[in-house]
Amino acid sequence: MAPYVALSYCCGGPQPAVLTTATLETYTHGVPLTSSSQTIKDAILVCRKLGFQYLWVDALCIIQDSPEDKTCEIQKMWSIYSNAIFTIAASSAKVVKNGFLEKRIRREEDPQWFLLPFSSGDDNSISTISARQFTTYRTSSEPFNTRAWALQEDILSPRVLTYDSYRIRCHTQKIVLLSEVKGEDVSWDALEAWTKIVETYSIRTATFRSDTLPAISAIAEYFSHVLGDGYLGGLWESYLPRCLMWFAHYSDDYDFS
Repeated sequence: MAPYVALSYCCGGPQPAVLTTATLETYTHGVPLTSSSQTIKDAILVCRKLGFQYLWVDALCIIQDSPEDKTCEIQKMWSIYSNAIFTIAASSAKVVKNGFLEKRIRREEDPQWFLLPFSSGDDNSISTISARQFTTYRTSSEPFNTRAWALQEDILSPRVLTYDSYRIRCHTQKIVLLSEVKGEDVSWDALEAWTKIVETYSIRTATFRSDTLPAISAIAEYFSHVLGDGYLGGLWESYLPRCLMWFAHYSDDYDFS
């Protein structure tokens, strides 16, 4: 398989150029860039600058008006993102037409200044140095991090190149390869990891309510191999009593209305 890059982004509505049964033959020979969304154009530019020839985009690699092809490709999400060289995360783009290579906005902050004691020289004399503290930037505020599908795309990718509103960052694989862990506590560790993923996933939204379970199905497939258990729509058969012991909690970070 030739090395390729995957794209993870917020759609935010219909796209001008998508793969359908009507465009399949034409797009097999080439996708017209002039009609592509800005986010896809930006991703192509990043691939070219970094020397990669192939880019996987769901709107152009899955036949959008074919339920059969969608079902087939959704089952391959684990393989698609885990085998990509890296994934481009268009974190700052609220909708696909916006793009993510725009000039970064400088954050307006009012840093707090304070003095720290400082020992200068061998005479143990004490001086002070000035330091300032900035507020921590919360990536949860990015449009991308409210999208349900984006979570598994991020977790399953070995490397992610993220274009936030104020910065560009690269991070490596987050998912723990629990199958390589030895000992009796592997299943409990896996269950705990799954619980945290579901908690994070639950505060995200999907454009279509019917996507709620498919958007996390690739992660569920991985955990089914680790747990060796039956998957019941977000719960695990052998651990059903524990999985049902959940509760909702209030957070100032999110609007649940």
